[in-house]
Amino acid sequence: MRDGSTEIGGHGRLFPETSWTLICKARGEGEDVRRSLDRLVRLYWKPVYSYVRARWHKSNEDAKDLTQEFFATFLDNKTLEEIREDRPRFRIFLRSCLEHFLLRKNRDGARKKRGGGVAHVPLDEREATGELTPEEVFDRAWARSVLASCLGDLEKAYRSSGREGHWLVFERYHLKPETATYRECAQALGISLDDVQNRLRHARRALDELVRERVRDTVASARDLDDELRVLSANGLGA
Repeated sequence: MRDGSTEIGGHGRLFPETSWTLICKARGEGEDVRRSLDRLVRLYWKPVYSYVRARWHKSNEDAKDLTQEFFATFLDNKTLEEIREDRPRFRIFLRSCLEHFLLRKNRDGARKKRGGGVAHVPLDEREATGELTPEEVFDRAWARSVLASCLGDLEKAYRSSGREGHWLVFERYHLKPETATYRECAQALGISLDDVQNRLRHARRALDELVRERVRDTVASARDLDDELRVLSANGLGA
């Protein structure tokens, strides 16, 4: 695999006139659609779950159940087929759909209460406990989900292309509980300091491109891409 390969660490492609690639692939029927839907759910499951817990103060199990129900409803209603490219970024669109779903669930639950019982009322985001609002919790979980997905792709790409050494350097330096120095990485892996620096540089560029590609699949313009990357950066994931 050459450094210029589009498989990993290659040059970024020009932003297409229309994107939302992942969403478009998740429409219709067939095996490719199922894989795209699975990928969407994996990418956004944790952000949805975290939002349910933070905004509605649900227990772990209740939040899991609501998250599963939300995605089942979201997909069964064929919401993806109705999305137009002039919609906001998919992250924001999905969060809005989630809030409407939770409000409806809360309203329906209140109607079922006997004797005029008081329904659980979600806290205003300014009253949320802790330092982060539910929206910020959602965004932070989304950033971590994007990072985890891209790291998995990065490792797979390096191992399948015979460049496992690049991944091992990146893993040891960035992902191990104890932070290693360049020299410690070199000694542990039996390579030179220059090799450590070069492999880290290549891996960081490759990861940045994977992050951009992952986000690019869920936006419709270069401006939206930049906005989403700023959200990632604000949550500790630069691209």
